[in-house]
Amino acid sequence: MERNNNLSKNLRAFQQARSQSLAEFSRTLGIPKSTLQSVMLDGNTTLDTLIHLADALNLTLDQLVFGADIHEKLNFTRCLLSGAAWFSGLPPALQKKLHLYIDEILDLIENNND
Repeated sequence: MERNNNLSKNLRAFQQARSQSLAEFSRTLGIPKSTLQSVMLDGNTTLDTLIHLADALNLTLDQLVFGADIHEKLNFTRCLLSGAAWFSGLPPALQKKLHLYIDEILDLIENNND
């Protein structure tokens, strides 16, 4: 089974999710900016650097290098957090009303699947 090296793409996704410049992201990861720039350019690095990056991002090597859905998961998380922030900014009466509507929708979905 052939797997694609998604290291560059995944690092860019994490950088974008954190809204950090390359310099800020390299400091967060604890590696020189030039090293990070090189890795993000061609997706190649030493095993030591790769292990360091995976540890800094709390990922396995396999997830960091071959994970194809990290970008989608980060986007989903960002949308979820944005929605939660929006919801918490609503007045309590509207929160309660929206919660009731969501409960009704979930009940309809559950009953339709039976």
